[in-house]
Formats: sequence, C-alpha cells, structure tokens
Amino acid sequence: DGGKTIRVGIWDNNQLAGLQQIADEWGDENGYDVEFEVLDWSTYWTMLEAGVSGGEMPDVFWMHSDNATKYMGAGVLLDLNDYIENDETMDLSNYYEGITDLYSMDGVQYAIPKDHDTIAVVYNKAIFDKYGVEYPSDDWTWQDYADAAQEISEKGKDDGVYGTYCNVTNDQDTWYNIVYSYGGEIINDDRTASGLDEQATIDAMKFVADEIVPACPPQDTMASTSGDTMFLSGLIGMECQGSWMVQTYNGADNVSDIGWAMIPYTDVNGNGQCEQSERCSIYNGLGWAAYADTKNPDAAYSLISYFCSEEAQKEQSQLGVTMSGYIGCSEPFA
Repeated sequence: DGGKTIRVGIWDNNQLAGLQQIADEWGDENGYDVEFEVLDWSTYWTMLEAGVSGGEMPDVFWMHSDNATKYMGAGVLLDLNDYIENDETMDLSNYYEGITDLYSMDGVQYAIPKDHDTIAVVYNKAIFDKYGVEYPSDDWTWQDYADAAQEISEKGKDDGVYGTYCNVTNDQDTWYNIVYSYGGEIINDDRTASGLDEQATIDAMKFVADEIVPACPPQDTMASTSGDTMFLSGLIGMECQGSWMVQTYNGADNVSDIGWAMIPYTDVNGNGQCEQSERCSIYNGLGWAAYADTKNPDAAYSLISYFCSEEAQKEQSQLGVTMSGYIGCSEPFA
C-alpha cells in the first residue's frame, strides 16, 4: 500500500464508529486509510508491551494516566515537541491543564488530550420503586447515598439485590471522590507525600468501610464480577460511574429504568448546604500518542492533531463518542 495506511489502537468498541468517521475525514484529506484495532483493556496493554519488545505496534494509540509514566520513560512514545511547535493549529492551553500534564515528562509532550471524564451516580429506577426508596437527587450527601444503599440491600437480600457496588479498584469512580469531599487527599499536590495518614482521609475511609461496603456484594463476588455487569443484570440499585459508560448504558435493554444524578457531597461544615469543596469528582482523560518508531511519524502526528482539533473535538461530542479534551467542546455530548 506504499505506506499509506495508519494503524490506530484503542480499547473501547463503543467509541469506534465515531472515531472512524472522524479519522476517515482526515484520511480522505491526506490520502491515507486509517485502520482501527479494538482490544479489551488488558489485552491492549499486553499488545503494547509486546510491541515494545519487538512486536508489531500501531502508529497511533491511546495513552492512559495509569501507564503513561512507564511508556514515556521507556522511549516508546514519539516526542511531539517539535511537531507542536511547528503546528499553527496546536495550542496546548486549549486543553485541560491537568490532563495535558499527565502526558508530559522532563519537558517533553508525549500525548495530546483526547477527552476528559467525570463521575456521577447511575441508578435503576425499577429497583428503587420495588423497594420504596427515594431516587437519588442532586442534593444528596454521601450519608444519604449510604442510607439508601443499605435500605435496598436489606429489603433486597432475599432477591440477591444489593444497594451499591464499591470494589477496591473503584478508586476514581467511588472512594477517591469521598476522600476529597471529606477534605482528605490521596497524595499531596506536589506528589512528595501520601495523604492516606491525614485525619480527613482516615475519616473518609472509615465511612466507606462502615457505611458503603456493608451495602455492597461480598468482596469475592466483586473480585470476579464488575459493577457494570451486576448493574445491567438488575442486581445493583446504584453505583458511581464515569461518563465513559454513558454509551453502554444508553444501549441497555432497560434504558428507560436508568437514571443519573450528581455525585453526592460530604456536609463537612454541618450546615446542610453543599460548599464547593465538599462535592468532588475525580477527572481523568486519555491522550493520543504515537509510536516512537512509526514509519509515518509526520502522518501520525497529523492524525493526532486532527483528532485533537476544535472541529474534531466538537464532532467527537456530537457523535456521542465521549466528552472532549479541548475546553468548551463538550456541550454537544450532553
């Protein structure tokens, strides 16, 4: 094919159709075919690790904050600094600073923000109706959440229904948010010390242990079955979930039973009102990166630049792919 194909690696099939449409616009303009490979989360990282060891690598692929440091430090990702400097359309100040910073190391930018996410409460109206529990609302505290979850678990125990779900791995979508809403922290701002021994963090985790976990399925069940699977199977009344799951839930057979509410807050001040610091949503975002040894580095960057352009980021929202990494482009997603 004369090197006129760009291979792109992702892990979410829900986003494929929209991203393919956007990529084809770039391909038609630049004379390339863009071929996507969709793998599940664990297989995706296995593929990248194998590629680093001499296997086949996609030209362009997603990078995630959990793994970025390892790949940036290993020389696997294309240094984008010169490309960004020579790209009149690229201004990193247009993206969420926290996400941009995730993909920078020692002054080198290795990926450009693709999206950002946020956390909310998703709930099953049919379960709440069956057990006579009031729906979550935007003025709920975390105590209200826990009380409702415990009520559902108590009333639903003969049916195998639980109020909520919080596995140890549900950090971004559940317990991190509770820690910060209590005024605690996981790590300090300059990343030099843990916040896990701070009293507010301890108080938050004691609340999780005493109030949230008792309303969850047994730990061995959560270790083998995801919250999404249990929720879509009608076995969980509600859970905290990220915006990346909106597409999945909108495609559920029982979509009319699914409702969303704002993430709860902790009434730290005890005044019955939500102060800004008391409601926290941990956000994250993926980055578009390129393989350092791609045979088409210029084309790889050009595709990344297009994916991250204001035009394509708005289209990403309009197509329901995900919220945007480019500030001010996410309203169509809602």
